[in-house]
Amino acid sequence: MITNPLPAEFRTTAADRRSEGDEHAARIYEICANRVETYERERALECLTLNEAAGESGFSVSHLGRLVSEGRVPNAGERYSPRIRREDLPRKPGACGPKLLGKARGENG
Repeated sequence: MITNPLPAEFRTTAADRRSEGDEHAARIYEICANRVETYERERALECLTLNEAAGESGFSVSHLGRLVSEGRVPNAGERYSPRIRREDLPRKPGACGPKLLGKARGENG
């Protein structure tokens, strides 16, 4: 899983502000770093349906279902309603994650 670089960047900025004597700004950057880390932890533990997991992993729903039924990917749901934790998602080489890139570019769909 890719580590978000923002917490480290925020902590470096906090140290810089603290060395300049700006304790208030340093504390704000530390709070931001903590919030990003908390968000990333919670996001990694989020349970996805096979459809959602397919959209993020680049693998088909049927392939992911097969991986879960074979025990190669842990089932975070029920036997007939499987879920996959985001942190357990296999990633297809070249897959770019959630299909948000087109929306960010203003494309429809």
